[in-house]
Amino acid sequence: MHEIPVEHVLKLAEPFLPYVVQPTFTFYLRCSLETLKARMRTKGDIKRDDTDLLSVPGRLKQLLFNFETVAASDPSAVWVDTDGKTPDQLAHEIKHTLERVRA
Repeated sequence: MHEIPVEHVLKLAEPFLPYVVQPTFTFYLRCSLETLKARMRTKGDIKRDDTDLLSVPGRLKQLLFNFETVAASDPSAVWVDTDGKTPDQLAHEIKHTLERVRA
């Protein structure tokens, strides 16, 4: 977000990765721009980072690029689309994924 390429950050983190417990799953949540804006309108604790996400040119695009770049190299990545889903539905979907693999 501070104009540091995500590849550079990943390279700096590389020597430390053997010390980090590798997860079986990492759930990456995503939604449409319309859903993001609707959720932001109902968020009770708006901070500058939240408003900058939509008001600073290129901020959201860069954040999504970074997110997708990290997920693409993550063997534990599971994408979950959140549009139109309640928190309970998302929890059920994640639980179902975990149960399916453990079965």
